Amino acid sequence: MLSAAEGDESQALLVSTFYLGDKSYGLPTTHVQEIVRFRGVTPVHHAPPFILGVVNLRGKIVTVFDLAARTGLGRLAQTSEGRVIIFEWHGEHVGLLVDDVIDVFPVEPTSIAQVPANMPEVQSTYLLGILSHEGRLIPILNEDAVLGDDESPHGASHGALPDRKG
Repeated sequence: MLSAAEGDESQALLVSTFYLGDKSYGLPTTHVQEIVRFRGVTPVHHAPPFILGVVNLRGKIVTVFDLAARTGLGRLAQTSEGRVIIFEWHGEHVGLLVDDVIDVFPVEPTSIAQVPANMPEVQSTYLLGILSHEGRLIPILNEDAVLGDDESPHGASHGALPDRKG
């Protein structure tokens, strides 16, 4: 099991669950600011293929990632039914395109199990752990791995956002 952050082990962690295709996933909401309807993006030239582009959200420039493409699950259809989970990550505003948001609920950090060692590396690279919730197993994504700088869907280190060079 994952241990809680240093300090209070009983502190609940909020998790947002969502669909990528027909599969459900979760993401800790530690840095989530809001969830908005997808309304299109402005493409960024020379960005990795999993970066859809940028949007202006009330004066904030937000880089939007295709979460399915980033994690090796194909590409999401860019429709008005999609949602973008907006959060702040290392000082940048970032959005993750998902098919739909299911729920946000608290969990005990110790209820998130470690990723099984026998999972394929391409999948386990992006996972923080597996949550058992209401009879379902929900893979919980690791935002640092998802937003890392490796352009392939297999690696993850810090810094996949486009350079902000003038």
